Amino acid sequence: MVQATMKEDPAHAQEIAASANFETAYEASRGPRPAGVYQATEPGGLIIEGDGQGDHEFERSSDGGKTVDKTYTSTSRRVDVTDLESDVKYWFRWRQVLTKGRHSEWSIWISNRPL
Repeated sequence: MVQATMKEDPAHAQEIAASANFETAYEASRGPRPAGVYQATEPGGLIIEGDGQGDHEFERSSDGGKTVDKTYTSTSRRVDVTDLESDVKYWFRWRQVLTKGRHSEWSIWISNRPL
């Protein structure tokens, strides 16, 4: 009977099993956010997430990647950019810093406009 109820309401199956005093095993499948350019909570901010782990380099452009306006470095795959104008579309790309002075290939340019 408990199993049938759980099948009818899979979103609440764990709570149903617990209310019937069954032990449940649950593992969250949440992983890192995919690489990209995301809105930050503060005005004029964007969050850039690169691929892979470790040190990364990031480049910013306001003309579609024709010229680089600013570069950022990070000891992680993420950089928070907070000095942007809200009415300007920006493009970003990134690459991973590897060992012995090597780097991965640059990502494609990805654009976003901060709030």
